[in-house]
Amino acid sequence: MAFDSGAVLDVSDVSFRVGRQAVLTQVSLRVERGEFVALLGPNGAGKSSLLRVVSGECRPESGQVRIAGRALASWRRRDLARHRAVMPQKVDVSFPFTAREVVALGCPADRVTGRQALIDSLLSRLGVADLADRLIGSLSGGEQQRVQLARVLAQVCDSDGPRLLLLDECTSALDPAQQQLVFSLLRELASVEGYAIVAVVHDLNLAAAHADRLVMMCKGRVVADGPPLMVLAPDLLRQVYGLNSRVERLPEGYPVVVPLVGGHYSQEMAEPVSSQRCPRIPQTALSR
Repeated sequence: MAFDSGAVLDVSDVSFRVGRQAVLTQVSLRVERGEFVALLGPNGAGKSSLLRVVSGECRPESGQVRIAGRALASWRRRDLARHRAVMPQKVDVSFPFTAREVVALGCPADRVTGRQALIDSLLSRLGVADLADRLIGSLSGGEQQRVQLARVLAQVCDSDGPRLLLLDECTSALDPAQQQLVFSLLRELASVEGYAIVAVVHDLNLAAAHADRLVMMCKGRVVADGPPLMVLAPDLLRQVYGLNSRVERLPEGYPVVVPLVGGHYSQEMAEPVSSQRCPRIPQTALSR
């Protein structure tokens, strides 16, 4: 199969409604091979809805989604599954599967040679190799998340074309050390193995430390798109999150957001975001 040499993911002016409620309004997003993009914004900003549209779970009211240069609707499900993998916020497994069997669910059906070696490798990379034969229901929430991420990686790791990961809060149940392990792995998958990754993230500092670009959403719109040092600005954080903070650049080169005493998250208190007060930041990848 021939693939376009352009972006792995190209979202163009996508709008989406649930009933009469506008959930996404003219959202555009472009992700290249080897790029790790963190999707930020308060609850209800439209982040998960955007992933559902991009994954093909929901059909947009207008606009277009293209993967590897092809319209999403033109992909055969079997072919798309080899190049695009999705991890939703919560995955319930109601059958008594072991962790190893859950990861096996992600392996392509025609992969026979090396299947067990692949599963063992992915479990090891995510720090859950010792849980391989445990029932998934007996694992903690964080352990289950890492097993599910291994399943998602098993789906596309053998692809001979573009590989796109769509991850919705894939570290929400993890402790800080495990969050760093997972995000370091995602960073490696992007920069070394060429994956294109879009991950919904609530931890601003975790996103800033690992992602090439941050895309900030508010009320169904993209209000900023650029490197962490450009997007994590105190004025923007106040407008979008209602968060009073200062932002410092660490010696390592990325910013850290420090909430101020008395500053707190309140979407109701957040100042309204307009195109005049919060211009879209040009899309610029931060080289590493």
